[in-house]
Amino acid sequence: LKNVKAVCPQSTAFDWVHPKELKALGIPVSNCPHFPAESVAEYVVALTIEGLRKTALHLKNKWEMNWDARGSSLRGKTVGVIGLGAIGHGIATNMHAMGANVIYWSKHTKDKNFKYVSVDELFRTSDVIIPAMATNDGSKKVITNTHLDSLKKTALFVGLNRIVKELLDEEYLFKKVEKGEIGGYAFESDFAKDVTHYKGNIWSVPAIAWYTDDSVANLLDIWVNNMIAVAKDTPQNVVN
Repeated sequence: LKNVKAVCPQSTAFDWVHPKELKALGIPVSNCPHFPAESVAEYVVALTIEGLRKTALHLKNKWEMNWDARGSSLRGKTVGVIGLGAIGHGIATNMHAMGANVIYWSKHTKDKNFKYVSVDELFRTSDVIIPAMATNDGSKKVITNTHLDSLKKTALFVGLNRIVKELLDEEYLFKKVEKGEIGGYAFESDFAKDVTHYKGNIWSVPAIAWYTDDSVANLLDIWVNNMIAVAKDTPQNVVN
């Protein structure tokens, strides 16, 4: 395409428009940062509670009381958040408000209101693990199968759509839950199958964490203003 002034994806993610190649052509990329942060952070609490209460096992038992599937409360649990950007900070804040002990690891952001630990310590000591990192080439090396092997047998892993698929071996995670080597996996994904498809305490839902009236309004506001800024030759939210 000739005379392209900028590329303005209607999303937070931007890797799919090849920003490095566009930079080489002198074309800025403006994304829509943080628009779903509050909605996603809220929904993570719901995923966590369903995972801790082992709702998947009760559902697969046709809603009959499964006395072997007693769940646990969130209050008092240690929640490890990986990444403390807008979404990660929202998750940490919400979990703290629910009475959880929040620890975190973040490459760039620090917050004295929560305890900073190494990735290794976070995996060893957390009852709930929630990755909330941006996905890029560097972040793909943070979580390894060795980390997953170090989880408590009772630990719950909580996954947000493409973040988990980009950061770790999700199939390995499924197998660990199915074997009873960790307590459960609660996730939302474009590729999630019905709960009954999975073995063990795996709670799956469509990728709806971001999808609220509030998020869509934020998205459209940022997106339109990005295009207006380009038209004025003052591009904003440039990621390349």
